[in-house]
Amino acid sequence: MTHEELKKYIEDLDKRLGNDVIHYQDKEPQPEDGVFEIGLVLAGAISAGCYSAGVLDYLIEALDAWEAEKKVNPNVPQHQVKIRVFAGASAGSMTSAIAAAALRYDFPHIRSNSPVTGYTNPFYESWVKRIDINLLLGDKDLQADPTLVSLLDSTELAAICNDALDAGEQYRQQRERPYLDGRVRFIFTQCGLTGTPYYLPMQGPFDGGLAMTLHKTYRSFSVNYTGGATLRRPDDLALDAAVVKKSQDANWQQLGNAALGSGAFPIGLAPRKDTRPVTDLFYRYVVVPASGSDQVVTKRIYPAWLSAGNPPAPTALTSDYIVDGGVMDNEPLDLARIETAGLIGNNERSGELARRATIMIDPFPDVFSLTDPEDKKMDIIDAAAGLMNAWKNQSRFNPVDLALANDGNVYSRFLIAPVRVEDGKHTADGPMTIASGVLGGFGGFLSEEYRRHDYLLGRRNCQQFLRRYFSLPASNPLFQTAGNFDTRNQRSAEKDEVPIIPLVAALTLTEPLPAMPTTPVNVTELVEKANARLGNATQAGFNMTKLGGIKLWLAKMGAMWLRNEVKKTIQQKVQDMLRAYQLPYR
Repeated sequence: MTHEELKKYIEDLDKRLGNDVIHYQDKEPQPEDGVFEIGLVLAGAISAGCYSAGVLDYLIEALDAWEAEKKVNPNVPQHQVKIRVFAGASAGSMTSAIAAAALRYDFPHIRSNSPVTGYTNPFYESWVKRIDINLLLGDKDLQADPTLVSLLDSTELAAICNDALDAGEQYRQQRERPYLDGRVRFIFTQCGLTGTPYYLPMQGPFDGGLAMTLHKTYRSFSVNYTGGATLRRPDDLALDAAVVKKSQDANWQQLGNAALGSGAFPIGLAPRKDTRPVTDLFYRYVVVPASGSDQVVTKRIYPAWLSAGNPPAPTALTSDYIVDGGVMDNEPLDLARIETAGLIGNNERSGELARRATIMIDPFPDVFSLTDPEDKKMDIIDAAAGLMNAWKNQSRFNPVDLALANDGNVYSRFLIAPVRVEDGKHTADGPMTIASGVLGGFGGFLSEEYRRHDYLLGRRNCQQFLRRYFSLPASNPLFQTAGNFDTRNQRSAEKDEVPIIPLVAALTLTEPLPAMPTTPVNVTELVEKANARLGNATQAGFNMTKLGGIKLWLAKMGAMWLRNEVKKTIQQKVQDMLRAYQLPYR
């Protein structure tokens, strides 16, 4: 296919998309006067998705309360906040998928005095009540199909996902939420095991070129919560929020499947097969220098199917097996920025002019540190481990975000992360703050008490973030056309600025700091269950190899010895980690 043929093919394809499509732009138009736009970024979190769920629960409650107060009280800020996008990775995608289904409905919120049993909300039900290590160490998957696809049993995850999609059956009362725009976009990062092929032909005596494969990808959806036709990006799947039984709707099923795929921790959880229109992959962009200019332009890149001269039909489908999006894009800031600002746009960073921002919810934020090579000779094991770490870090490296982060006084990006402040003293932050941080982020699966603690801590941290940090100078035009309120009475507690989302009514009461868990984890019982699961997985592995005779006997003897060694090591490691986190065990 020549360049001109390709150009015409794509132009014809674009024309057939319809009036419901909002094409990508280099720079998105500014929000209307009196409107502040938000892009939410939910980072990968493994079991600490319960923390992110608590943050979202409080954020939704705070926005609902403010919208209700605006109707009866002209003395509260009257400007508007609009949520434009949820960009999630791994557990962040799963939490975003729960939000996609639940935001149409009115549901109760979970507070520190809420009962641990009984009527709950979809975030709490999924992330605190349902998910548990006992389910992951079961064998329902192997009973249904003896083929070993993951170390852990992923069966219950699909059930939890379907129940979350069907939240409308439980929460039938609809809720008007003006802060949800006519189109809210949900983007889930993914890692495709097969990937998308690309090809760069080159001139020369040999008919060849450079073949490449892209494994870092995403799946995106648009939901309209205000009625009418759903606008979407050209690579989005439009979803109807009015569908009640979403687990039986083909389009909503794809959202659930994409979220599960994004959260499929490699080897630990089962990959998900994702099938989509091949034309979705025609809307990938790169920024390159303009020819003969010092400016930059955006270019679309196309899979090798087009480069090879064989244009597929517009309805053709492509499939891949998807695993954890956090492998290659664990904090998808750039996806949220593109949705709000444009392909080469950026959000205004000065406090006096800021009109939109990204808020990253990250249970395990990174901190800056310098790492020097250890003063020892690197052996082959060190080199292999270093190479695996290099692959992961390089795939996550995003120079675009880095290039835009050249100003420390930025009002276009914010972070909500775990922190414990007791009696005015900053006692802990980072992984040690949340119970889910133990066992490398898998700790939340050990205990419902752990997950409840982290959920409530997420609510408290969100409240303090809105009260102290998510604010703008009173001179920002956002506040000038937004009612008669006195900004002097609305200043944030931390800075002499006006909160972007003010706390009103009962939301002004401080969320209490949850007590750290006190119920001991039965490590011996946990290890026995893990050993049983490992035995079932090992047997399934042997069945797949079709070994026989002496080879099978030797393999089983070796596996038995290895399981015993792993059992002893795991028990000691789990005890050491719980002790380091000051969490009780027996």
